[in-house]
Amino acid sequence: MQFLLFLPVLLLPASSNAQNFIIALAPNLVTSIFSKSAVFTLPPCNFVGTQATLKATAPQNSAASQSGTFSVPPCRSRRDVVTVADSSSNSFTIIKNIGYQITGLSPNTNYSFMYTVNTISGTASSNTLSSATLNPTPYQKISDSMARSGGMVVITVLLSIAMAILIVGLILTFVMGGRK
Repeated sequence: MQFLLFLPVLLLPASSNAQNFIIALAPNLVTSIFSKSAVFTLPPCNFVGTQATLKATAPQNSAASQSGTFSVPPCRSRRDVVTVADSSSNSFTIIKNIGYQITGLSPNTNYSFMYTVNTISGTASSNTLSSATLNPTPYQKISDSMARSGGMVVITVLLSIAMAILIVGLILTFVMGGRK
């Protein structure tokens, strides 16, 4: 009897705030969070062709909030919007799909990231992922006191002396080879 009373609660449709899929920072990168952008995995394959929006909300600074809208690309083995091409071999090019990159973020700011996908049956949303952008050091503040180390000077001198000895040896070879 108690189960029959509980059954309608289980059959109620999910609210609009329910999480339909999970996102994460893009894998296989040194860092997915940069000073002014972040790279995330895409929505699952069942959302192919729909419009997806990634919202970046900064609670402490509403002016820093950003959003990016794109059409979810077709699924193949693994697909994402940002791709990296590796053409180190001469015979073919390897393309590695990484994720969707949202740009225009403010440095050193905490953000909450969430996808919303408009489908035929309504709106699907992802989990909310919190992360902070990096705080870059201005290049003017980087110390250049050791711009030329002693090791670099020694190697340069040794290579210069070796080159001079080789040139003298080459000249002597031509002079000695010309004699009869």
